[in-house]
Amino acid sequence: MPTIDFTNIAGRIYAGRPNGIKAREFFNVNALDSEEANIQVIFPDNARSISSSFFLGMFGESIRRAGSKEEFMEHFEFRANPHIREQISKVVDRAIVAMNYNP
Repeated sequence: MPTIDFTNIAGRIYAGRPNGIKAREFFNVNALDSEEANIQVIFPDNARSISSSFFLGMFGESIRRAGSKEEFMEHFEFRANPHIREQISKVVDRAIVAMNYNP
């Protein structure tokens, strides 16, 4: 299973759209969007926060390609502490609403 692993990258707070875009490039998420296999995304247990701007910089295009929260969350399996998973879920919900409001 292809993996995006944040545990080897310093930091416990992930913030800023430019940083999310850099992470998208670093982990080659464009190519992973096309993978048949599910992608495992691992955050360190001590991660404290992930901003919507970072997450959308990294995964906004992936959410649009998936077309629904269910498809996106099935393709990208997030292994993170409950707080980070909750933040991710809320960001994806807002992105889907915005996508459906502005097709």
